[in-house]
Amino acid sequence: MGTEASHRQDVGGVLVLSMAVPVILSALGPFYYGYTHGPYWRVIVWALACTVATLWFWRASFKHTWNTAPHSVILLVVATIVIVDAVCFVVGDSAAYLLARAIS
Repeated sequence: MGTEASHRQDVGGVLVLSMAVPVILSALGPFYYGYTHGPYWRVIVWALACTVATLWFWRASFKHTWNTAPHSVILLVVATIVIVDAVCFVVGDSAAYLLARAIS
């Protein structure tokens, strides 16, 4: 039982750390644009570019999903992941942009 709980903690730690780099890199662009009072559309473009980069980073997981999941749920699962990822990047990047704009 202790080994299973330890394994879950290890998996959770890896998931959190694997998202750290994309999230930090995603926030840098909007922070810069906000600090220099750049137009907001750049933040949206940056968030979408970060979404594509993150999905490229996860391509091995998607490949595994395509090969092992039932075909009836593959599209729904992948579409949900893509949409949630894009929305999170847009919201987070918008917050970074507004914060930097308020600071400068």
